[in-house]
Amino acid sequence: MLVSVTLSLPTPLCTATKAHNKQNETTIAGTLMDAIVANHDRLPALVEKLKRQHHDDGLFVRIEARPEEERSSLTFRMLGRNLTVIDRLVVEVGAENRSQLCRAALEAHLQSQSVDSE
Repeated sequence: MLVSVTLSLPTPLCTATKAHNKQNETTIAGTLMDAIVANHDRLPALVEKLKRQHHDDGLFVRIEARPEEERSSLTFRMLGRNLTVIDRLVVEVGAENRSQLCRAALEAHLQSQSVDSE
């Protein structure tokens, strides 16, 4: 069964993903799955770079504010069982959320694709 998925990503990444899909005649779901497969072993390190820092002052845990960046929604449909795999990976790699995991994978994948095409 297909389910609707919405990710909150930096606007330039959404634009680059859509351009990649158009150029390669693929879907967002296909590109995302390719990105996760290609970077599966690196996902924990890639996600770690995107995590916000936590500081414990002895009484409270404070989370570092995110740097300001324009964000857009990337909406697509994919098989529910594939989304379940992505959500399992979110927990396994310690991502803060689905969007963070997908951002890490997509950024690494699109960067490697642009290097390969040069």
